[in-house]
Amino acid sequence: MDFSVGNFAIVMAHPDDEILWASSLVPDARRSVLCFGPTKNHHEGPARESAIAALSAHRLEGLGVEEAGVFDRGRWPHPKPAKTGLVLDRSNAHADVQRRYDENYLTLIDRIRPRIADVDTVVTHNPWGEYGHEEHVQVFEAVTALAREMGKDVLVTSYVSHRSSAYMRRWMPRLEPATPAMPTNCALADEFRTIYEEAGCWTWFDGYAWPEQEFFYRVRGESDARSGGGALPVNFIDEEYFSVPEDSVRAKRWAIAKAKAAARRVGLRRRR
Repeated sequence: MDFSVGNFAIVMAHPDDEILWASSLVPDARRSVLCFGPTKNHHEGPARESAIAALSAHRLEGLGVEEAGVFDRGRWPHPKPAKTGLVLDRSNAHADVQRRYDENYLTLIDRIRPRIADVDTVVTHNPWGEYGHEEHVQVFEAVTALAREMGKDVLVTSYVSHRSSAYMRRWMPRLEPATPAMPTNCALADEFRTIYEEAGCWTWFDGYAWPEQEFFYRVRGESDARSGGGALPVNFIDEEYFSVPEDSVRAKRWAIAKAKAAARRVGLRRRR
């Protein structure tokens, strides 16, 4: 393969995102920066710290930003973009949640900046947050803002799901042709997964099989968007993700988020 990313860092939202979406590049990155640590689950922050420490030989670094608790609040499948990521859905706690989310954007800007000063390219989440995660989108926005300021190139991942595919189509005019196919590093991915599982902070579903290859795209500036149609290779996330084992961390998060979203919708209907 002739393609080379060059001198680069990976910046992702959560521990395990780096190996799920960019396993092909992790071994060659100057560092992999993982933004979010503590959550409302008091066990999860220390578990993430432990896993990152166990993976320090692979140049993983945690920023320790506390999650804002915004998963599934982005009005999918047609979210509204914002400078800090996405406009969140309205609820009784909307103002407080949006405030925490917006404050995290500023924190990310400050903490990511020194981690990418010595690289030419940053690899990060795509604008639709892979399967539609609001914090993935926020990290993308923070990285691209810094890239404009610091004169860096940005590569984003090729993963998408049904939930996020409509939003991806809105971004396609701003995506450059994909890189050559990059072979996923399944051996390294399994090593990382084992460590995350042992620490208690693996959030993807059991038995996930990495695809054979993945791609990355450069994102054009808004004024450079191309007109007309186009085609891009993608890694489509199987809908099995949304029917994960009931006792998994991801399934519990998903069920709680969906229940809260349903309660908010009921509350909105009653107030009308």
